[in-house]
Amino acid sequence: VDASTDRIGIRDAAPESLFNIKSTTTNALTDVGNPANYHLRLEGSETTNQGTGLAFGGDNEVGASLIFKAKGAKSQGELQFYTKDSTSDNADPEQRMVITNDGKVGIGENGQSYPFDPDALLEIYGVTTQLKLSYDSNDYTTFTVGSDGDLTIQTVDTGTNNADFTVVADGAVDIDANAGALSLDGSAGINIGTETDVAIDIDSANMTVDVSGV
Repeated sequence: VDASTDRIGIRDAAPESLFNIKSTTTNALTDVGNPANYHLRLEGSETTNQGTGLAFGGDNEVGASLIFKAKGAKSQGELQFYTKDSTSDNADPEQRMVITNDGKVGIGENGQSYPFDPDALLEIYGVTTQLKLSYDSNDYTTFTVGSDGDLTIQTVDTGTNNADFTVVADGAVDIDANAGALSLDGSAGINIGTETDVAIDIDSANMTVDVSGV
């Protein structure tokens, strides 16, 4: 304890923050598999489901850890978040999130890519729904990317089934299907040009209108 600054240091006689833990262990920044090298470890148990620790080697060891780890050159580093439960197939934890030194955030599963290396400011990696925005448990929208890169946006309102999808743009809205077809389908109808005196321009060599009953 530094009485002159009211700072607490563990293995640090001159702490630079209010609470500082300093380790000079050889592999403290790189050896994720050795809990003895961690700067801080908070551990709970399977029965109480408490704590945020990381344990290895036992079926009843559960928890999580936030680890600073060197990446490539020693001048680079990242924060890695791991979790483990008693049902894991091996003793090692699963990497769930990483914050890289250049500000990128990756959220995903260890089995997808290890070590997880996001190539955008935010990358969510998974084989199921990657993003869910919820108003409550009944009203939400999900974003799912499939194995072929297709994106499905699904709105859900279990109460009144009025989960509309609205795009409001302060400018033009361009939808380009590239080499594929562009399909519009609505059970209540398809409305084009609902504003007053809106021009409808169809630029095509051929146009087919198929209307049943009219």
